[in-house]
Amino acid sequence: YILKLMTKADFKERLNESINKVKYDTQQLFNSLKRIPYLQVYSPNGNFVMAKILNDMSSEELRNVLLQDKIFIRDCTNKIGLGPNFIRIASRTEQENIDIANHIELVLADFETQS
Repeated sequence: YILKLMTKADFKERLNESINKVKYDTQQLFNSLKRIPYLQVYSPNGNFVMAKILNDMSSEELRNVLLQDKIFIRDCTNKIGLGPNFIRIASRTEQENIDIANHIELVLADFETQS
């Protein structure tokens, strides 16, 4: 059934539109995160952005603070080759990405002033 759908022109068009939207939103998330001075952000190759926290806040601490506001990021501490300061943020809609980046910036800045 799926293979049959994939041969239809409108399916291919909708699929390409969806792929391009995800790429655009992910790039927008990357650009929003890149301006945060407490993060080193890596160019995305999928629908998420990897970042390294540059102040002394751990990825687990950041994740826990953001969870209180129902924002989930991936703490990458247990990933081979990454340490306790790497996070992964999945791309959402354009506005959600802006809100997430702004929230992360506030949390990291607040942590910096408390340290």
